[in-house]
Amino acid sequence: MPKQDFVLEIENVTKTYPGVVALKDVSFQIERGKVHCLVGENGAGKTTLIKILAGAVQADAGQITLNGQPVATRNPHAAQQLGLSFIFQELNVVNQLTVADNLTMGIEHTRLGVLDKKADIAFARRHLERLGVDIDPRTSMGRLSVAQKQMVEIARALSTDASIIVMDEPSAPLTDRELETLFATIRKLRSEGVTILYVSHRLAEILNIGDNVTVLRDGHHVTTTEVASITQADLVRLMVGRDLKESFVHSEREFGEPLLVLRGVSRGKELRDISLTLRAGEIVGVAGLAGAGRTELARLIFGADPVEEGEMWIAGDKVLPRSPHMAINRGIGLVPEERRTQGIVGAMSVRENIDLAAPGKISQMGVVNGRKSRALANEYVQSLSIRTPSLRQKIANLSGGNQQKCVVARWLATDSRILLMDEPTRGIDVGAKAEMFAIMDQLAREGKAIIMISSEMEELLGMSDRILVMNRGRIVADLPRTEATQEIILEYAAGDEQREVE
Repeated sequence: MPKQDFVLEIENVTKTYPGVVALKDVSFQIERGKVHCLVGENGAGKTTLIKILAGAVQADAGQITLNGQPVATRNPHAAQQLGLSFIFQELNVVNQLTVADNLTMGIEHTRLGVLDKKADIAFARRHLERLGVDIDPRTSMGRLSVAQKQMVEIARALSTDASIIVMDEPSAPLTDRELETLFATIRKLRSEGVTILYVSHRLAEILNIGDNVTVLRDGHHVTTTEVASITQADLVRLMVGRDLKESFVHSEREFGEPLLVLRGVSRGKELRDISLTLRAGEIVGVAGLAGAGRTELARLIFGADPVEEGEMWIAGDKVLPRSPHMAINRGIGLVPEERRTQGIVGAMSVRENIDLAAPGKISQMGVVNGRKSRALANEYVQSLSIRTPSLRQKIANLSGGNQQKCVVARWLATDSRILLMDEPTRGIDVGAKAEMFAIMDQLAREGKAIIMISSEMEELLGMSDRILVMNRGRIVADLPRTEATQEIILEYAAGDEQREVE
């Protein structure tokens, strides 16, 4: 390919920190007007590379060439001046200001030395309309959804005539519907000749939106290839050096007594006539399409939503948890689907997040014993291999996989015997998924009972002892591990046929 068809060339870029090689002789090129995806496990070097492009970190060696000219991004302002614009997972907006103020920040219009608000509003409206976004520039930024704020950031990037827009994990905070809006915007930008560098750990997104993909592993460039020529399984192998199936850990176990029994449990139209049995040492997967009632089932068992009909037994005792507090006291823990908003308290430390549900173990007469608190948190940091600089580190600064381990640790700290794990590997990279599978298998071998809700069919088939399939609020199939296949699960999940389950 002629050299002029590359908008950005990264040549032999190296960056080391004390005791760590973050990037080693990384080289690849990005085609003009394409969506170029960048993938790799946590620690692969993605973040370091993005920081070098943004001017936040300086490379030790190597060269970056933009539009055929060698460049040096000495700071973020220099990067922007060179035509590099960045949209991060944590959006860079000021909620107290208007959309127009945010979009024109640093490039405000003036007239006779006075800010020209009308010109700023017109400028903002023009660039929002270019994206087909219906947002009033006079609206306060704080009133917008995350997806709308993201559109404003994209409009701001376009207003600077950026050669490349770098999107670093842009889908993490978005719902499925918002994600489709983002993809539609990216396709529109590509059709206009805008180059996108798209960083994500969600491999399905890469296959959906990307033209080319670069894989990094342990700070090294593994490959750059066309997305059309690669499969998700290929990407996994390139990222971690093994097949995803090899990440599943399923040991043969003897199951103990029933720890959770539901009989004829219902709640409105969301859940109808639910009956199930979960035994000690058992991992029961729950499959179903969106809206089937899987998350609602977990919330009901956890006491977050009330049972309207039916009966429940926990460890042999007939009881209906009326609140999460009651469920926790009965030995039930919930790893929620939305970790960032429901699973962790981002502003609190690792120690505080782990100890959050176990005040009885770390306090006396309402006063927290610092030594006990640190000892309890440290026990699970060690046993679950949570990678954190210290117990004082804010949990928001950890990787998704380590955040998820902290959520699991919280329930182990409360001596939970029943774990409800709703999409336990969502938002974590492939290597962290393997660690989570190993943790789940170990917990089951120790006699914990696990309900695993997942939209990933391979996870359900690889980890479950049985798979319950939900359809419109009902359990329509109870499939032993040896009988479950993707085709059978989908048939029950999407069809009208039902059968009685024990």
